[in-house]
Amino acid sequence: MSFKILKAKGLVSRALIIAPRNACYEVWDATNPETDFQKYEDFKDLTTAIAHDRNMEKALASDADFTVMTPEGLSRFVDEVLDNKGHVRRYLKKEFRGDWPWDVLVIDESTRFKHSSTVRSKRLSILLRLFSRRYILTGGINPNGYMDLFGQIYIIDEGRTLGKYVTHYRNRFFTPSGYGGFDWKLQPGAEKKIQKAIAPVAFYVDDEKELGLPPLIEVNRTVSLPGKARLVYEKVENEFFALIDKGSVTAVNAGAKSSKLRQLATGCVYLDGDEDPRRSIEERKWAVVHDEKFSALGDLVEEYGGRPLLVGYEFSHERIAAQKFLKKEFKLDAPHVGGDVPPKRAREIFAAFNDGKLPVLFGQYQTVSLSLNLQRGGRGVVMLTVPWDYELYDQFIRRVRRQGQAHSITVHRIVARETTDFAVLDAIEKKGQTQRSFMDALRRYGERVRGRGRITPLKPGPRGV
Repeated sequence: MSFKILKAKGLVSRALIIAPRNACYEVWDATNPETDFQKYEDFKDLTTAIAHDRNMEKALASDADFTVMTPEGLSRFVDEVLDNKGHVRRYLKKEFRGDWPWDVLVIDESTRFKHSSTVRSKRLSILLRLFSRRYILTGGINPNGYMDLFGQIYIIDEGRTLGKYVTHYRNRFFTPSGYGGFDWKLQPGAEKKIQKAIAPVAFYVDDEKELGLPPLIEVNRTVSLPGKARLVYEKVENEFFALIDKGSVTAVNAGAKSSKLRQLATGCVYLDGDEDPRRSIEERKWAVVHDEKFSALGDLVEEYGGRPLLVGYEFSHERIAAQKFLKKEFKLDAPHVGGDVPPKRAREIFAAFNDGKLPVLFGQYQTVSLSLNLQRGGRGVVMLTVPWDYELYDQFIRRVRRQGQAHSITVHRIVARETTDFAVLDAIEKKGQTQRSFMDALRRYGERVRGRGRITPLKPGPRGV
């Protein structure tokens, strides 16, 4: 809406949008009848071009209102259109013609750029001065704490609010803490100072009040580790090593121990020598030590009686073990969407889920947690392993708790008694409280700056949402 108004007034012409791959095709693609461009009347006159992989040059050559690309495609784009001094090349391939065509930048899911030291953030910073207007979009700007803010706010104002360098931001608002001083703790009073500083450039929409989102119910489904699994768990917890029937489990440090304990709590664990995540799941050895969580998932499948369940998983082997359990006990073939599933196949699976044809869909948090509309199919969410990252936790739920969802959403967190699962739940709750406090403060400051008012919802098109 903002873009249409500005364009009608002759203030902008075209926008470059950086979005996750799923969002490119499921949200921004004007040719896909299932995206927002087809479902909202306000978007019907806008056009998009997806600049991804082999379509990059064709999309750059088009005169679409929105040119959309992924963060991963950003590096290639910068290399092709800018010289080594950051200036737009005078002569490029014929398709691009050398002119800078965009005056608006939109970052969809801006938390992908929360770390200013990453390659993608550095590449993006080169482009910022080429836009007259810049916007960032996110469901939670500081999901894991106030350190997440700097890189995102920098996109908007290039350091005018929080400083030009993250080191200055840290020194201004934080003090070193933790082992070796590598953690950062907010200084007394810094929280309110940060909130007040960014209020003029940030706008928060209360999902429940403004968009009418349904209630959220979070339930712990607690299981107990059987005898042998408990012994293995305690061995790794206390001695960093345990022997099981198929091999050995060793935690080489505290970080590895945390990962091993979370795997053991869920029911299966990678064996020694097969921890390297760069290897495919087919190349790695792992063992099932118990099926208590999978059995609890089976109980939920029966309770829902065919109504779709979105099941979150973190480790590939836990997903495979759960799929095998459902196949054996319930004769149920449950597909999954993760990094190993091609985009076209993923879109087919999402469509089947939204049509109510899949009783269970396994979704890897890192792949499914951003920019997907699954509210037409699911209203039940299951977490086999609760993620440490609050952003993944919150955004995964938001795939089904979205505008257009007519039912309350229940999140079933399957957790094992007396395990690290409860430490994760505690961390998630604290991070959630921090974000809620921040968003409430941002709303209050925003009302003072802009005056009180309500959001005008988008108008659904003939197809609805």
